[in-house]
Amino acid sequence: DPSGAGPTPAIHCPAHSSSPAGSDTISDCTCDPGYTGADGGPCVACGAGEFKVASGDAACAICPLDTYSTSIAASSSGTCLGCPSGSWSTAGSGSIARCTCKIGFFGRDAEECAMCPTGTYKPETGDVECSSCPTHTSSADGSDELMDCTCVAGYTGPDGAECAACVPGEYKTATGSVACTACGVDTYSTAVAATLVGTCLSCPAHTLSAIGSNELT
Repeated sequence: DPSGAGPTPAIHCPAHSSSPAGSDTISDCTCDPGYTGADGGPCVACGAGEFKVASGDAACAICPLDTYSTSIAASSSGTCLGCPSGSWSTAGSGSIARCTCKIGFFGRDAEECAMCPTGTYKPETGDVECSSCPTHTSSADGSDELMDCTCVAGYTGPDGAECAACVPGEYKTATGSVACTACGVDTYSTAVAATLVGTCLSCPAHTLSAIGSNELT
């Protein structure tokens, strides 16, 4: 330097930012991965449930649905961990405590949740218990609404409501809301809530009966 003053000392970028070689202005300092802010700083860490993989002024991304992350200043999406089996979380969750049981599943928050067993249902998330289906109805494992409770064989009625037994002279082999079927001509049945066509017995020789007959007379 002809003036004898020497080279100008380099000025460090603000905390958690960096610049390429030969930079000559503070705006060349950009936030590191895991941190966000305007070029030139200041840069702040991505919070729990967030991450940022590249340098620059972009906002932190949030962990997707059904995951969580407790890491601060995370620079990889790999810090977003899956919730325990049978549970879920909103996007951007920063704690495993945000993982709660899905609808149709029961258990404690932040732990694995099990499917509601046959004959029960659960329409809300969280650690509430599964509810029992109405009388003479059943549901599949993991059912999540009352309407999943359908009449068992031998009973009829609308889905989600208590079901009535098929009367003598009728039967119903399947589950669901379909009506009971009447015994055929020249047969009868005295059984209540019959589930098999075989409960319709043949009339004695040389006698007749109408459809749906319910007694032997």
